[in-house]
Amino acid sequence: MRKRAIAVLLAALLPLLSSCGVHASPPPGSGGPSASPAPVLSPGSGLKVKTDWSALAPYAPDKDVYTRLKEGLMPELVPSKDYGLLLPYVGEVFYDATFTGFDLSYKGLVTADGTMVTDDVYSEAYQATYYGASWDETYSKPLYVLAKYPYVPPDKGQWFGGAWAMHAVCAPDGSWVTPFDYTNVYCLDKVMMLVRDWKTNDVDVMDYGGHILYNLKDLPCADKLDPLFYYRVDETFYGEGYCAVRGGYLNELTGAYHDTGFEYAKLFSDGLAAVKKDGRWGYIDKSFKFVIAPMAAQYAGAFHNGRAYVDLSGGQGKLIDKKGHTLLTAWSIGFYDTDESGRIAYADSAGKIHVLDNNLKELGAADETALSYIPGGGVCVRADGKTTLYFKDKTYELPGDCLVTSARGNFIVCQFPADEKACLMTLDGKTLAETGYDDIIKDVVTGPSGKTAVILASSDYERPSYGVYAADGTKLFSGGGNAEYNALSGLLCVYDNRFFAYADFDGNIVFRLSLLNSLPD
Repeated sequence: MRKRAIAVLLAALLPLLSSCGVHASPPPGSGGPSASPAPVLSPGSGLKVKTDWSALAPYAPDKDVYTRLKEGLMPELVPSKDYGLLLPYVGEVFYDATFTGFDLSYKGLVTADGTMVTDDVYSEAYQATYYGASWDETYSKPLYVLAKYPYVPPDKGQWFGGAWAMHAVCAPDGSWVTPFDYTNVYCLDKVMMLVRDWKTNDVDVMDYGGHILYNLKDLPCADKLDPLFYYRVDETFYGEGYCAVRGGYLNELTGAYHDTGFEYAKLFSDGLAAVKKDGRWGYIDKSFKFVIAPMAAQYAGAFHNGRAYVDLSGGQGKLIDKKGHTLLTAWSIGFYDTDESGRIAYADSAGKIHVLDNNLKELGAADETALSYIPGGGVCVRADGKTTLYFKDKTYELPGDCLVTSARGNFIVCQFPADEKACLMTLDGKTLAETGYDDIIKDVVTGPSGKTAVILASSDYERPSYGVYAADGTKLFSGGGNAEYNALSGLLCVYDNRFFAYADFDGNIVFRLSLLNSLPD
């Protein structure tokens, strides 16, 4: 009976086994490899498959592109007038094994044609930058800030050094460099503050030509400075040559102090500064006299595009011009200081959002749920299956129901929720390329050759990624990491998870270095 059952089972399995047979060569026209040997069937051991690798391209590692100034160690920048422009590069990355989020990358300096002049010995190497009155305005200056961790014996400190980094400043052509005497460096609009001792305000003030102008502790007004004065320069990024100090102002270039006697003094922007006197906010010019009389307000914003926002009591606010005239009163006003055209969006008492142009002419209105502000300036309104974009000085009707997530120059990125996709497009609605769903436009730049590149970045900050596209939508680079434009050299800077590179706008690599991605011991 058992033999008969086995025979029946084999009869049922044979057709299935025969359908699993592997041909010794592919059928005509299949396009498969022409020399694919049949797998060997060993009695008693079941079916064994022999892998055919002939159809795969041979592995070729990415090639690094660089030269070295000399053989051997290059632990310091040796000042010279022969380098030409120097650029920071990333050479080695240490990922924190304790999962505290502290990763450390070491940097070096390389010439604009790809010759290393230092090894990756700096914990920081970056171009001096300060912030403008608007939250998205940044301005770079032609100096580099360098940082090094001092050597600490392994039994005395952490794997990354266990001590404060010491800082120096150098010329972008490497012709001079200061000693590493500073615990920190802060960039203002006219000068840099090089901190020796924050407890005593021992701070060298250097202009962007590399000249030390004075030291804070030596000023006649030193007793007027707050303890940790330099630590408050996050409030003095863009002061048009003046630091706000208590109720007065310090001239960045001369060190002269103007004691105005105000309760609080803010930064100069558009030639005016908000100050508080007797609990009321007004605006002064650079003669330190009122041009807009103090008024009852909870907040007085910086002037930008000739306008400032003043927060009144009861949740209302108003937009004023530089003569103090009220241009608009509403429950809330926003976006006027970040849009390239000076566009304004405000909410009425019913919660509806109104969009006005630079001349305060209404462009449109929508419920708050249908409206979104766009990084880079602009307002997107989605209603009745249509999308309207208010950007710069024009209104754009975009195809279908899409969400504009970013806009720069003549380019936008749109999400199409129904199709679960996103596209890089022109303002007239032409699709250039499909992008990652979370991508936004980081920058639109034009190089020395006149060619334009669009730099995208993922809005998912836990998994950063980048894409660099030509103006016609051709993808030049993409990957995990970041990309940006280096204005000093006119090159694209790519900080990939696997390598660091500089390239031109045609995608040609000028410098490339694979990253070791090491873990700390």
